[in-house]
Amino acid sequence: MRSYDQYGHGLSGGPKGGLTTDMRLLDDLAAVLDNTHASLRRGQPLILLGHSLGGLVASDFVASGLRHVDALVLSSPALALHLSGVQKALMAGLPKLVPNLRVANGVQSRHLSHDAAVVKAYDGDALQHNRISARLARYMAEGGRRVQAKARHWCVPTLLLWAGQDKLVDPAGSEAFAAHAPKKMLQAQGFEQAYR
Repeated sequence: MRSYDQYGHGLSGGPKGGLTTDMRLLDDLAAVLDNTHASLRRGQPLILLGHSLGGLVASDFVASGLRHVDALVLSSPALALHLSGVQKALMAGLPKLVPNLRVANGVQSRHLSHDAAVVKAYDGDALQHNRISARLARYMAEGGRRVQAKARHWCVPTLLLWAGQDKLVDPAGSEAFAAHAPKKMLQAQGFEQAYR
């Protein structure tokens, strides 16, 4: 098993919540998978797992056909976002004008878990932050639409799980993907009372 931090998150480089190019997250995943492929035993399957933003990156990577993976596991992937009309309008213009502008992402830690200890640990984690750049916001919006557009032609076995009360990513994105992807390629389950 291997894991890594997305650019601008955790221990990775770059400004918190920043993104250098529209392809940066996909390019980073390609590098991780190339390295992982080189270390796999012959016949050993490569299963890609992503949660939230990581789920969007993993599914966008597969939808784009950048590398082969044998299977995909998605946990509440950010295939759609909860956005107000004002936020949509800002996302239409800001990434072109000031792509590196970073603002508060609006994540409220109480929406991360029903378990108060998990929320407290998140709040105390020195690696977490509350920033998002205009370019990253645009990537999230456009990436979700790209994945949705490929749902009918999905050809990688996928397990999709989502929280029905998610306040951070819109569960409607997972529901729509599940409704359109070929049933032989997708096992899907929503947990209506869950929110992370």
